[in-house]
Amino acid sequence: MVDAYKRIFAQELEGLWRTSNRMPKNTMQWVSTKNKLLELAFYKFHGCPRFEKAHLIIGVGYLRAKRFDLLNISPMLKPLIDGAIKAGILPDDDAKHLLTVHIYPIAKPISKHQITLEFIKEHEE
Repeated sequence: MVDAYKRIFAQELEGLWRTSNRMPKNTMQWVSTKNKLLELAFYKFHGCPRFEKAHLIIGVGYLRAKRFDLLNISPMLKPLIDGAIKAGILPDDDAKHLLTVHIYPIAKPISKHQITLEFIKEHEE
């Protein structure tokens, strides 16, 4: 039985990296980027185990920044999480199924940009 499922997004984020401070001026460009992120996550999580309830741990890193604001990456996180949900890891990303979200900085990312999503199954007592 699998209790956790982790996927790393790194090189495939090139050209898709957006932060709250660096958003496209064109709405259609952002919609296109969101759709690509959702599709990327769907394929990365395709065939994953299904958890009824889970905790999500998100790692974020990028090479240029010595100090960075973790929450500036939030525009990219929602489409990635939605793609994982669409692939079937959880029934929904509501509070009933996605119990907690923890975001931490990755000290040494493996590429220019890196996001790691790890879903950890909640064990029922």
